[in-house]
Amino acid sequence: MREYVFDTTVLSNLAAESVDEYRLRSEFDLLLDPGEAACLALAIARGLVLATDDLAARRLAKCKGVDLTGTVGILIALVRDGKLALEDANTILTAMIQRGYRAPAERLDALV
Repeated sequence: MREYVFDTTVLSNLAAESVDEYRLRSEFDLLLDPGEAACLALAIARGLVLATDDLAARRLAKCKGVDLTGTVGILIALVRDGKLALEDANTILTAMIQRGYRAPAERLDALV
């Protein structure tokens, strides 16, 4: 099972456990919002997958060689792991799109 770090403002207050985490967080604070900066620093320092839909954070993570996923990737993983039915995942995605989420696909059928 892969470990993930999720983009959330709660994590923006997470204390760095190492000098590397602190240094990375300070660097990323200049480029990203606090939540994204904290999550990206943790993903790099601890070898985690970064889960974010924030475009700036995704671009920077790619430049740093960090494995990424987003909301659609999480829904796909839940379906593949049998924790969420495909139709339920599609319902969630449709509701998100109706509320303004910009998804790479309207349905997940071809992606799972």
